[in-house]
Amino acid sequence: MPSILDGMFGPIIRTVSSIDGSIEMFRTDPGTWVSMTKSTTFKYNKRPYFWYLNGYIYVPNVDWDAIRMEAIFENDVPTCDDDTSCEPIQNQPLNIPEYLYSEVEQFVIKELTMSIQVPVDGSDDSQNVLR
Repeated sequence: MPSILDGMFGPIIRTVSSIDGSIEMFRTDPGTWVSMTKSTTFKYNKRPYFWYLNGYIYVPNVDWDAIRMEAIFENDVPTCDDDTSCEPIQNQPLNIPEYLYSEVEQFVIKELTMSIQVPVDGSDDSQNVLR
């Protein structure tokens, strides 16, 4: 079974959706799901939900035969020549070079520091701004 690469806030899952990608599912956890189902307005909630737990995706409120998942897996992805010898893509590993991790970290830190450097408002000089 392929394992999903863990990030700071859990497994790195981009999207879980219907096979054609037209209906995207919302990520939750089992405790939140139980709380939502106990609310009186839950019968009006038509959003599909999922959660990832112990290597499995749980989808409690849809009747689909299959789902589409975009995530980063820990293993390499081999090339596939014909459909009969290929494993499903979720069973194939993804190869990401180590040097990309440090570059991504640098870009994220650069973006975050730029967003933190918001200019401060000028001092209030007791003048009406509408003048």
